[in-house]
Amino acid sequence: GKCEDGTACLAGKCEPVLTKSTLSDVPKTMGIWPELIAAPGGSVLAVYHDSARGTLRAARLASASATTWTKKTVAQSSDGDVLGAYPAAATDASGLHVVFQNVTRGTLHYAQLDPTTLNEKSKAVVDDGLRPDGRHPVGADAAAVIDASGGLRVMYQDQQTSDLLLVSRTQAGAWTPTTASDANLGRLLKGGDKGYGFYADLVVAGGSLYGSSFVFEAGAIPPGLFEFFKLP
Repeated sequence: GKCEDGTACLAGKCEPVLTKSTLSDVPKTMGIWPELIAAPGGSVLAVYHDSARGTLRAARLASASATTWTKKTVAQSSDGDVLGAYPAAATDASGLHVVFQNVTRGTLHYAQLDPTTLNEKSKAVVDDGLRPDGRHPVGADAAAVIDASGGLRVMYQDQQTSDLLLVSRTQAGAWTPTTASDANLGRLLKGGDKGYGFYADLVVAGGSLYGSSFVFEAGAIPPGLFEFFKLP
């Protein structure tokens, strides 16, 4: 028979075609960086990376009593790019909001999905990595949350400088800030001599937004610490 896209016949079986990736320490398998999200109506949504095929996957469990997940590839490249690394997601009445990295290009992307069908409703490039000194790989260890005003907040790492960046998406769909003259597009949250942005996370509590990150400090003993902070 015919093998699905992203697979090839090998010894009578459909096996995944391995795509070149800069994430050399990540196993080639399904289910990397899974994230579960409680959706309106009692359903459960999940996003995760298929590193064997270089795609972003999503799944839906219709209710607590359901036993079967509906699964779908929601981001894949036609030119061999590895998509879907470091996925982060949040949900509201307008749908499922997902951010993820294009590993090949080192860029951060956004997709809005229908929470029932998992079909893509809109998409955007959140950060193309272009800086005054050249292209930076961005988007590692992303975190996403809906803030008290209903906007989507996304925190992620500039992997070249180990800076922690923060960007907002309004309900109207505009990404802010977009100050192109700023080296970090106006998004620098934490930087300097220490390495920020590792294992970042976000949460809303009591109407306020809080973040956390592992901070690497060369020469210190131990060489890192957990930092929890309130965001503007």
